[in-house]
Amino acid sequence: MRRFVDVRTTRSYLASTSSHRACPRGGGLTGPPSQVDRGVEVAIEREAAGLTVIFFAESSTFGTILVLLVYGLSNLALRFYYKKHHPDLFNAFRHGVLAILGLITILVPYYYLAKPAQLTPYNWYPYMALGVVVLAVIYAATLVNRDPSIGDRIGSIVADE
Repeated sequence: MRRFVDVRTTRSYLASTSSHRACPRGGGLTGPPSQVDRGVEVAIEREAAGLTVIFFAESSTFGTILVLLVYGLSNLALRFYYKKHHPDLFNAFRHGVLAILGLITILVPYYYLAKPAQLTPYNWYPYMALGVVVLAVIYAATLVNRDPSIGDRIGSIVADE
């Protein structure tokens, strides 16, 4: 909000000084008011675009932590699901060794996303992701309390289709 107020204040100041040809010796804005206004509008658009880029960079970093977590847990859970529900299709190499290698592979980017001494707000993301996981576990526990067979149904939908 502060940036928006500053930009609006700057715009009105620049528009008023340009119409009076302030500092004509090259130190001020000497173009027609319409050009100055357009220049300020371009600056405002670039500022908004910069904030948009920052938002998407930060949100994608947070989302990547959650995606890696889901991927790792899926690798581990699929092994147990196939062993229990499809023992004839279970392959120790595919569902054991490759799943563990997949989990080990994502530990490297996971470390760099959650390593200590990150800049703000990136240092908050591991804790925020932990909060999302805690909320998801509470939600899952509530659903299982209501309907104990829901775990089998969801597992079969995810794994079989």
